[in-house]
Amino acid sequence: MSLNALVAVHGYSPDGMGGGKDPEIVWRDRLWKAVETVDKLEELDADIKVAISGAGDYHGKTEAEMIRDFAEEEFQELVNGYDVLMEDKSKNTEENVVKLHEIAVRHEVDALFVVSSKDHIPRVVRDWEEDLLTEEGILVAAIGSDKTYAASKKEPFILEAAMYEPFVEAFNEAWKVKPENYSEAAQEVREVLRKYQ
Repeated sequence: MSLNALVAVHGYSPDGMGGGKDPEIVWRDRLWKAVETVDKLEELDADIKVAISGAGDYHGKTEAEMIRDFAEEEFQELVNGYDVLMEDKSKNTEENVVKLHEIAVRHEVDALFVVSSKDHIPRVVRDWEEDLLTEEGILVAAIGSDKTYAASKKEPFILEAAMYEPFVEAFNEAWKVKPENYSEAAQEVREVLRKYQ
């Protein structure tokens, strides 16, 4: 029995996410990684489907539609060689995750390979962990592309859980910050620290 796999490309807004890289740079980077993933799965003789995710309304088209149109020009082997499933309802990363999971379940996928920019993958993994990894049956692998899309052009890094734990402990115990406010608190801490750089 061959592996039933779904390779899903996360969307990226054509407005550059308010200061990020040109969307075609990001789309190309993510689509290249999707092609690499598909090529590896081909070696395993997998049954492969491709999904493109992202909503919005950009001159009558969604993110997913714009990425598919771009792929039809530059990545014909991806869009012409496989069933391409469009997920054009999700407006953020968490909704991307939920909608892609629904597609994977509907198509009885064994393994889902989600592709996004390497500085976006930690958020993707967080949302899978928080929302859906308790579900049985589908193996989920998050695959970061080669480049970052941050406006700062700085390379991201990922803190391991053991290193991150003191910060969570400080928020939770020392500063009494509620978990739902961690993100806002972290942003304010960053603003304060910038004064001392």
